Amino acid sequence: MANAQANDTPLVARPGAILALICLPVFIGSLDLTVISAVLPNVILDLRIPFQSGADDAAWMVNGYLLGYTISVALMGRVSDLIGRRRTYFIALLIFILGSWLVAVAAFAPTDWFRTIFRTLQGGRPDTAYMTLYALIGGRVIQALGAGAMVPVSMAMAGDLYPPSKRAIAIGIVGAVDTAGWVLGHLYGGVMVQFVDWQTLFWINIPITTAVALITWNRLQPVADLRGEGDQSTPANIAVYASLVMVNLLALFEVIDDLTNGAIGPFANRLLSMNWLTWVILGTSIAGVLLTVMGGKRIEERGRINWLSITLISLALFGLNIGLGGGDPEGARGVLDITPFMISALIIGAGAFIGFIMIEQRAEIPLFNFAYFQRRNVTTAAVANLFVGFCLMVGLVSVPIFVTAIYFVNPDAQALQASLQVEDFAALLSGILLGTFTVPMALASAPGGWIAERIGYRIPTAAGMLLAGVGFFLARTWEPEMALWVMSLHMAIAGIGLGLTIAPIATAVINQVSEADRGVASALVLVMRLIGMALGTSIMTSYGLRRSNVLTEQLGSGLTLDDTASLLQVSLDVAAQVINEMMLIAVVVCAVTLIPALLMNPRDDTQPGDRAEFVTQAEVS
Repeated sequence: MANAQANDTPLVARPGAILALICLPVFIGSLDLTVISAVLPNVILDLRIPFQSGADDAAWMVNGYLLGYTISVALMGRVSDLIGRRRTYFIALLIFILGSWLVAVAAFAPTDWFRTIFRTLQGGRPDTAYMTLYALIGGRVIQALGAGAMVPVSMAMAGDLYPPSKRAIAIGIVGAVDTAGWVLGHLYGGVMVQFVDWQTLFWINIPITTAVALITWNRLQPVADLRGEGDQSTPANIAVYASLVMVNLLALFEVIDDLTNGAIGPFANRLLSMNWLTWVILGTSIAGVLLTVMGGKRIEERGRINWLSITLISLALFGLNIGLGGGDPEGARGVLDITPFMISALIIGAGAFIGFIMIEQRAEIPLFNFAYFQRRNVTTAAVANLFVGFCLMVGLVSVPIFVTAIYFVNPDAQALQASLQVEDFAALLSGILLGTFTVPMALASAPGGWIAERIGYRIPTAAGMLLAGVGFFLARTWEPEMALWVMSLHMAIAGIGLGLTIAPIATAVINQVSEADRGVASALVLVMRLIGMALGTSIMTSYGLRRSNVLTEQLGSGLTLDDTASLLQVSLDVAAQVINEMMLIAVVVCAVTLIPALLMNPRDDTQPGDRAEFVTQAEVS
């Protein structure tokens, strides 16, 4: 009776309020994943660096964030299993605040740090603008290490807060918030930079994240007590609060200065120019994070953090992302050929992954227990999520390619451009069409969880992929003059389908593992989708560009530069053909995904007794 009650009762009072709190930083962190793409031109102009070379280097503000985000997702879920959800979440928020501050002040002390490093290593006088850019990239990576930890830890906390029978909707909400953040990031950044400096976007992060960090630390006390987590030590509290007070005061001054058009500019700039103050904030922030980590009481002696495994899996993810993304600084200009740099990165990543597996198989307490892959729902859900990530990127890559090629001959697009009177209309139209794909995807996440709670994981996952396949199949009929509302409808169908799979897939994995491994299970779900997205980006971008070249040579053979009308028609035909083929590839992948989806057990095939025993013991004590 006690177990049954425990399995149907939330772990703490008002879990919905706690879930809403922990979702806010998830939204901000995912928002910052794409917000930078809207402000990159402003950054390049402010730094006064050549646009071509500057754009290639500045792109690492996006790539570096994605790389740090992926690595953090993979690792911090397991850390939360070892030292506790509340503590790990708090650490993630502190790191995110530190990264936001470093980005905002990059033009001051951090630029001096990089100038000193480069002068020491290379001699001469380094370019100050590029030193600031490198400082921005470094701050973005640190930001990402905090932001990436929030999603798996939040999913694991949803698993802790809710019983298995009510867990899918909560996990679907976390997934929806995460998706909504990176969907709206570009729009948010584009609108905000019309009114404030781009640095203010990062200053704003600080007070919001600080408030959530302090509130959630207190509100999650019952969860921490039930899990046997340790509390903060006095030195940790001193360091954390000292750093938060200083950095929030700076944020307050900078936001006020921006909103009042520089009313306190001299005073604010004087504060930012004080190198000693920057060092104090940096020192207390790092001390606060380290003392918080060191204060973590290992829960039920679950083991120590395996730093060798962490290093190897980080190197493996680094090699995969750089290799697939073509991160060669000399080949980041759209070159189609596979470079030696990419091959080297993939080889290093593969070697590190093999080493990771060998170490994990011998570890007494591994970073991830590969025995869980013997459970059907873990394996099938992981494979399905890999394909979901791939299909997601097909939509995100194909739409901009098509819109850029056809918008000037599409009647609806021309009418919209005339009414809006904007300069970069192609980017705006791409954003609108992508919004019809990603917004329905985010909105469908929670209903997917609701369905999974009632009829199991198999049907919503399979139905979602089937619906996505229908949307992509309809999209393979796109033509240059097709009505925009029809294209939007096709993308919305595909987006709803993919959104329906988010909660069932994540819940199927999380409910298959013990309470002690929910963090790493959440990370597995997210990492598989991120790997699928990396594969989709690399394969679809390369395929689209290569096919465009091949078709252009075939259809345009014999034409001269004077045949303007014929060349225009060839470019339109090529764009339509390429987009149709890419959408057909997505249809095939959706069909393949039906196999693992249909192989999923509709319900959990393991006993949910871990949670029941956990709650019962806590109630007794």
